[in-house]
Amino acid sequence: MSVSLSSSYTTQVICLKSIEFGDSDKILTVYSPDYGKLGLIVKGVKKPKSKLAGAAELLSVSQVHCHKGKSLDVLVQYEPQEQFFHLRQDLLRLAYGLLFGELLLHTVAEGGGDCHEYFAGAVQALQKLNTHPDLLIVPTAISSQLNWLRLTGYQPVLDQCIFTGDSLDTSRLYHCFSPSLGGATTPEEKHRHTAVQDWINVSSKTLLLLQNPSQNRYPDNVLKAQKFLQFYADFVFGKTLQSFALILALLSQNEPIPPALPE
Repeated sequence: MSVSLSSSYTTQVICLKSIEFGDSDKILTVYSPDYGKLGLIVKGVKKPKSKLAGAAELLSVSQVHCHKGKSLDVLVQYEPQEQFFHLRQDLLRLAYGLLFGELLLHTVAEGGGDCHEYFAGAVQALQKLNTHPDLLIVPTAISSQLNWLRLTGYQPVLDQCIFTGDSLDTSRLYHCFSPSLGGATTPEEKHRHTAVQDWINVSSKTLLLLQNPSQNRYPDNVLKAQKFLQFYADFVFGKTLQSFALILALLSQNEPIPPALPE
């Protein structure tokens, strides 16, 4: 999808990145459901009386009006829609919010993919992180990461053997997962497929938690589940997203993790 050839346009955006430019301007990287990833310049935004300052708030959702420019389009008007104030008041919520900003930033190139679906998925994740109670934040974030993998076509197969299609026996201590295949199998099947070299072992409790994060029957495996999602995301994106380091540090500090959620 490409930006309209008209001299101006109006669209929704999520602000993903903001950098200083000159004495009073900023350059924003935003994501639009209409045009994908865009670079916008906001002139005079650092001046005390600027009416555009809110447009540069990280993770904020706005409707913006832009004029086409030679290299960067110019943001000239904005109307705030969602600011996610509660998310900004808690470090773990914010860390997960930044993760979904990074996922959106790196999922597709400019104008590629289904921009509306990616935009809606990110907004929905931020809304949940902003409103859900503390006890639900980690299960919500894990569910949202798995949903993101589904949106992008990388949903891992965690409940059945990637080779045979048989349901995995979760009474076993562990199973094996291959990021290149995108699925799990038994240790016996792993040994029958020697050409695959990127196996890791994943406990059955972690697999059960990933299959239904909201039940959280195995709270001591939450950190392991998040490490698994980082490992798989590293493969999918070919790089480690910066937010994961903060998330894992915060989860490690917060142990023991809260008990299982009520039914």
